[in-house]
Amino acid sequence: MSDQPTPFAYSDEFKEAIRSMLTEHEKAPGAPDWVALAVNRVEEKRRNFLPVISRYVQLAGLQVLEIGCGSGPASVVMAEQGATVTAVDLDPRMAHAAQLRVRDHGLSDVVHVQPSSSGDRLDFPADSFDLVICNGVFEHVQPEFRDGLLREIWRVLRHGGHVFLGETPNRLWPQDVHTTELWFLHYLPRGLATRYARLRKQISPTDDLVALGGLGCFYWRLVAPLPAPERLVLNMVDNYSWVNRHRREAAGSSAVKRILFGALNIVERFFFRPLLRMPTDALLPYLTICVRKN
Repeated sequence: MSDQPTPFAYSDEFKEAIRSMLTEHEKAPGAPDWVALAVNRVEEKRRNFLPVISRYVQLAGLQVLEIGCGSGPASVVMAEQGATVTAVDLDPRMAHAAQLRVRDHGLSDVVHVQPSSSGDRLDFPADSFDLVICNGVFEHVQPEFRDGLLREIWRVLRHGGHVFLGETPNRLWPQDVHTTELWFLHYLPRGLATRYARLRKQISPTDDLVALGGLGCFYWRLVAPLPAPERLVLNMVDNYSWVNRHRREAAGSSAVKRILFGALNIVERFFFRPLLRMPTDALLPYLTICVRKN
């Protein structure tokens, strides 16, 4: 018997909404089954996204804003945990697919999906949300809009609330593991990186490397627009530290692992945090950051 869960029975209307967004390249023979991938996205979010966000916040009872909701799988998962979710996406086709997904799951009363009118403006009053989610989003935002969007996120977030920035490719990592798989692409200026990716035929002559997420983000650029007196990066706190989590998990493991993560803990506490003003997480291939508004 298979341990795989039975795929959720989505409506034909939802599946057609996904098909309608596919390009000719994505429809070509041998391309992935994008509809099947979309159908399985909620289960994937239950396995991968939910355990990560749950390290920082408990979702039950929260008013959540998800920016860049895509077809809505994370919104469904958060609503299943008791959150009330407002989900927005710049692409009205994606927002429509998300509305259909939410409807199919019977969650339309607690998940409200709408297209976004701007890439760096949020049409909500100040202090509206307990949690703002941007998961796999900021690498696709043009650099000139990122600071403005972060300031808007901070404006609509309540004091005591959290901003979660997840699955963002890290420009400090030497390989672009998100879009092109090219080494050292992240270290090049935007124009040169684009020409390099096109020369290696990893993107087409008309593709925008940033829109595809190929250049990622720096940790400091994600944190800097948030007012320092009000922000607490939870990754910088022992209880939430990536190093400490792995150190605890290695407690019953081999001596090598215990020594390794013990040494990393010392390096983080006495070098990374006080001198570089960043957690060890800021060096991983993908950035996952949670910031509390004090």
